[in-house]
Amino acid sequence: MKKDTQHEFALYSPGKPFAKGPCGIVDVALVHRIVHVLRLKKDDTLILFTQEQHALFVITAVGKKEITGLIKSVTPNQQYCPSITLLLPLLKKEALEHAIYGAVEVGVTKIQLVLTEKVQRAWGGKQELERLERIIVAAAEQSKCFSFATISAPIALEKALQEHNDKKILYADPAGAPIAKATEPVVLLVGPEGGLTVQEELLLKNQQGQPICLGPTILRAQQAAITFASLVRSL
Repeated sequence: MKKDTQHEFALYSPGKPFAKGPCGIVDVALVHRIVHVLRLKKDDTLILFTQEQHALFVITAVGKKEITGLIKSVTPNQQYCPSITLLLPLLKKEALEHAIYGAVEVGVTKIQLVLTEKVQRAWGGKQELERLERIIVAAAEQSKCFSFATISAPIALEKALQEHNDKKILYADPAGAPIAKATEPVVLLVGPEGGLTVQEELLLKNQQGQPICLGPTILRAQQAAITFASLVRSL
């Protein structure tokens, strides 16, 4: 009978680059998670990561304020190709958080929040951006997408398109063409609840945007964002 392999937790650990050999963890929040949330002990292993590299860490001793261990290996993070920039409307908070979590899981490179004419709420500023960054880290830890996405505060859709006019722009549209394999950096856009306006669709066409059909049914905005990114990444 095949023995189950132990699950290796992955934890984001920003700071100086990892190096093989003895290592101590003194960050209060990280120590708390390892000891009291994950309940890891001596000889257990976990993965520590930054956006550039990840390391296999073996615990040798657990203290109240410090965990000591040994970094057995250090590996550069995989850079997924092509790069995917997701232009994501400012959806309702729960929907936005769901979309961002899923987009990170499937390997989006960058998330640029955009303001469209049918956006139905105000932006929460620095506090909301920090919460979304924490959600991105949580998704990266769960999915082991170590080279995880960055996120930028909302800007107008027109400005976002202008900033990415050197890339292929694809937008979700039930009347669009089937999706094809992307080999160059690509920008994806989904509409907000209620869809894009006629003027916004015209703006996309003027920017050489290509309408893409995601399937035979109409998806909610947050689901469309995840599906779109997943299709591009999997082809």
